[in-house]
This record gives sequence, structure tokens and C-alpha cells, in this order.
Amino acid sequence: MNDTQNTTIAVEPGKTYLFRMINMGAFAGQYLWFEGHTMRIVEVDGIYTEPAEAETIYITTAQRYSVLVTMKNNTDSNFAIVSSMDQVSTLSDERCMKSKAEACGRLSLTLSRPV
Repeated sequence: MNDTQNTTIAVEPGKTYLFRMINMGAFAGQYLWFEGHTMRIVEVDGIYTEPAEAETIYITTAQRYSVLVTMKNNTDSNFAIVSSMDQVSTLSDERCMKSKAEACGRLSLTLSRPV
């Protein structure tokens, strides 16, 4: 989400999307999940893997993941994409404790409804 808040990604119901992610931080790991969806991990650090399902992934510094996410078939609501910084790895750095620890975006099945 590149240091942004409220990123919106327009998606279509039932369609599968490939998301490529990297933790470009200097020292803190990140937890990432797509609310209400399961990810299928298909690549880690440039190496294709046997698909593995996950609700949440932990991305260490400079680590890369590619995941497939199949959208829900209904348009009753939108779903959050959440990234949360690992607070344990940052406790020794007071500056990080004062910064925002979460970034949030949304999978928008319908742009007229809030997350």
C-alpha cells in the first residue's frame, strides 16, 4: 500500500487476482490479511511454490510474496486489506512506537459501499 491510507482496489465478484507484495521496511515485519478472504501463496522471494492457503501472512524485511485471492461472489459489502506492523520487533525503537502501526485499504466490490 506504499505508505498510503484508504487505498481502493476495484475488483469483480468471483474473479481471482494476483497480488505481489514486498516489505520494503528497514527492520519491522508486517502482518497482512484480506478481510473475509483466504490467500493462496504461490511465490515467496522469487521462487514459485506449491499453493498454500493462509488467512494471514507475516512478511519480514525485504521479503516478497505473491498470493492469489478469489473475490466473494456477493456485492453486499467491501472488505479491508490490512497491514499491521509487528510491534514486538519495534519495541527497542521509540520512534516506531509513536508512528502509525497499521495501513488499511479495501477490496471494492462496489464503490458505493464503505468497508
